[in-house]
Amino acid sequence: MATTADFKNGLVLVIDGQLWQIVEFQHVKPGKGRRSCGPS
Repeated sequence: MATTADFKNGLVLVIDGQLWQIVEFQHVKPGKGRRSCGPS
């Protein structure tokens, strides 16, 4: 079983007996700026 930490471009997974390949994976880390939602 793969976790999201294992995701990378080109990874091939078997889901419900079918092969799926990750074509593009982008990891985004949230910054420490102002929050964009919630009460101000």
